[in-house]
Amino acid sequence: GLTHFLGASDSLYQAVVIASLPEYEEHFANSLADLVAAGLDGFEIVNAAPEADRLTPPRRDSLIQLARSAGQLLVGATDQHGWGATNMVWNLVRVDSTTTPAERCSAIMNQLRSDGFDAVQVVERRHLTADAPWPLWLTPIGALWETWRGMGWLLTLSWIGWIWLITLVVGRVDR
Repeated sequence: GLTHFLGASDSLYQAVVIASLPEYEEHFANSLADLVAAGLDGFEIVNAAPEADRLTPPRRDSLIQLARSAGQLLVGATDQHGWGATNMVWNLVRVDSTTTPAERCSAIMNQLRSDGFDAVQVVERRHLTADAPWPLWLTPIGALWETWRGMGWLLTLSWIGWIWLITLVVGRVDR
């Protein structure tokens, strides 16, 4: 089963196996330490899929602690598809600047295997989470507020200015 696959994944396939959110929370929440012992290499702690937003900050902190204590990777996944789907997470991996583009993938994989927990810096943009104080019906306003809050006031004012300008131009064209 799964534990056999995890045990064989590194030696047979040289694979780095990451548990995907929200699947591991739905199916393996009580046995994550067993999966790590069987050969799991790490966890997604950020995922843009709406069902992944159910991971609360305390639960996320416990996963980070498990990964830190076991030297496991932490990563984020965008899980966004199509035009206009903005990334909400980036995985930063430090590699030697002398690597050629052809060597870069191997260098990143080697870094992931050798450095474990310290190999990736996960950078996440602001977004609403399941434990946010916003009522469900205010989610669109809350999402907009979190976006503006993460952009800074000057960029936010510029963004609002462009929206008003475009609205005025479209309004005049419609008349």
